[in-house]
Amino acid sequence: SRKLSIMADVLIDELCGLPDAVILPGGMPGAKNLGESEPVKRLVKECLSQGRLVAAICAAPVMALAKFGMLSGKNATGYPDAEDRAGYPDVKWSDDDVVEDGNIITSRGPGTAMAFALKISERLCGPHMAAVVKEKALVR
Repeated sequence: SRKLSIMADVLIDELCGLPDAVILPGGMPGAKNLGESEPVKRLVKECLSQGRLVAAICAAPVMALAKFGMLSGKNATGYPDAEDRAGYPDVKWSDDDVVEDGNIITSRGPGTAMAFALKISERLCGPHMAAVVKEKALVR
């Protein structure tokens, strides 16, 4: 939506093994495109089946993870668009900034991005490293 171009370091088809985490950004139409991508769906499904971390923020929890059926019966949050959430009544939607349920982390949007990033850091690198990042980034 902001006309920002981001170039991938590697394409999904070029991955050698599974990453430690898959993080799905929000924003439109990007989140919608993620939700329509079979390679993204396969990668997320495989990561979850192998106990890897999957995180999504803003529109991506609804437009990708819920659409893939991967939030069914789980606690989650995302951009607070009631119309989109209503399409997935089997998800336990929360208005918390960041929600963890098993190996899935979801967050609401741009204003919650730092809390989202710190939670991911905590899961991947441990609470000590997340605290160091929080301190160095001047997060209160």
